[in-house]
Amino acid sequence: MDPECARLLPALCDVLADPRQPVADDTCLEKLLDWFKAVTEAGSSLLLLQDHPCLVELLFHVLKPQDLSSRILSFALRLAGIFAAQENCFQYLQGDPSLFVASAAGQLLVRVLDLALCGPVEGRISLQAWDWPACARKIVCHLEDCLRSEATPRVTQALHVLTTAFGHCHGLWTQGLWVQLSPLVARLLEKDPVPAPHALVDLLLSVARSSMLSSDPGLWETAAQTLSHLSPTQAGPLAAGILKLQDCPQALRIQAFGVLLQPLAFVLEATAQAPGMPGRLSGKGGRVQEGRTLGS
Repeated sequence: MDPECARLLPALCDVLADPRQPVADDTCLEKLLDWFKAVTEAGSSLLLLQDHPCLVELLFHVLKPQDLSSRILSFALRLAGIFAAQENCFQYLQGDPSLFVASAAGQLLVRVLDLALCGPVEGRISLQAWDWPACARKIVCHLEDCLRSEATPRVTQALHVLTTAFGHCHGLWTQGLWVQLSPLVARLLEKDPVPAPHALVDLLLSVARSSMLSSDPGLWETAAQTLSHLSPTQAGPLAAGILKLQDCPQALRIQAFGVLLQPLAFVLEATAQAPGMPGRLSGKGGRVQEGRTLGS
């Protein structure tokens, strides 16, 4: 990036984030997006974000409830998409700015869905996602593609977006979103290994805690299958979360309790099989003699 442009970038981000600062017209924003696209194509999005944290701050700022114009919100969403176009921008490293960009992009998608489907039009919104406004349908199609992907990072991103949606949005449209995407979520359990197990657990608990979705029998069936397919370590948080739910079916509660008891069962089994334990002393020929004490 040109040094002069780099010097002016923080001030530009401040103007875009300030609802009191009017933007001349859409042409300015389009030219800015073209410029950012050229910059990222010439180098690394990850380095750009590391060198200019004001861009990350801008993406997070537009997520806050405020009177931002729809043009600025659209600009920020498209800007996040430009950064996301480079796969290395989503390295999941602790403290890596790209993680924040991925999170911000996901939250932007959720906000766009909520803006498009809630409010005065919500009562007229169909539960069938293909009847939704065009922008909402595009987001749903994107999530479907990610859930079908063989790339675990894409699956993870989709699960995170859905977890955010069901955890923070309570409109009727969330029912339609779950109906549309829950079969793809359940299909993840058919893969070996199951991709993004921790993100899957977070999603299922988010859905189970939603007053709009917890009555869906398919949710509990998927949760039961998840407990069966994941290892005890992976399934532990899901089992613990299930036991805290009020409306959980009794059969699922028993299954979750069994998952949490598995480590104890392994310890008891290993203890029973260990040589030299009290009550299992070896006699002649190495045979185990039950009920013998050390003094007998």
